[in-house]
Amino acid sequence: MINEATAIGPQSHISSCTEVDIQNPELEIERTMDFDRNDVYTDSEIDVLYNIANWRVVITNTGDMLLLGVQFSDSNAAILIPEFDLAVGATRTINYTTIPASDLVNTVVAQVESLEPTLDTTEVITILPFTPEADISISKTVDYNGDGFYNKSETGIEGDTVYWRIIITNIGDVDFMELVFSNNNAKIAPVMFDLKIGKSQVFSYSTVLKKDTVNTVTASGAQIDAKQDTARLEVEKFLPYTEPELFLTFMEERTERHWRCLP
Repeated sequence: MINEATAIGPQSHISSCTEVDIQNPELEIERTMDFDRNDVYTDSEIDVLYNIANWRVVITNTGDMLLLGVQFSDSNAAILIPEFDLAVGATRTINYTTIPASDLVNTVVAQVESLEPTLDTTEVITILPFTPEADISISKTVDYNGDGFYNKSETGIEGDTVYWRIIITNIGDVDFMELVFSNNNAKIAPVMFDLKIGKSQVFSYSTVLKKDTVNTVTASGAQIDAKQDTARLEVEKFLPYTEPELFLTFMEERTERHWRCLP
């Protein structure tokens, strides 16, 4: 801006011009955060409740004059920054962390005496934390004739060998320590074992079939309630193979005697 001043008197006319620069103080503030631990700062993030949130504030002097006594405030109330000066084009970066306990919208404000307050906001959305769940599956099957096909129910002949199989699998989200397995036909004594996530433990044994059987297996541990499964085997009584042969022999003998008695 050019300012012109003029003085007029009876004997003189004096004029003077002076160039005056008008300064424009300006302040910019940017609030971002990284809540999902990917090192990318944005103005809205989502993550699990009680995880660490990394906050960042960048305050920049975008005007053409030195800013004295810049004041900073934060609705998080997690950090206190004393007043500071900011040269033209200079930037002040503030970093800190909190642990959000709920959804929130955070507001930061920067101001100096000659300017209106400048503010920015960031939104945090929290979700419930993942809770690991302990779980197992247990399967009891039987194969009475050794053909390799295991089923929940089979029928066999009395005296045949029966093959039993138990498979216990960790289908949960935690490793099991000291699982206990028991079997009601008393062929296998109770067994204690560990089982990692996604792993299975297989137990196999055989018995001689004597009567109809419903076999129950149980697996339990400190982290879970007991789980059970059953397999059923039905018995067919053994019929001696000699009886039909005796009957046919008797019929043959009687037919021969009858033929000899014919005239």
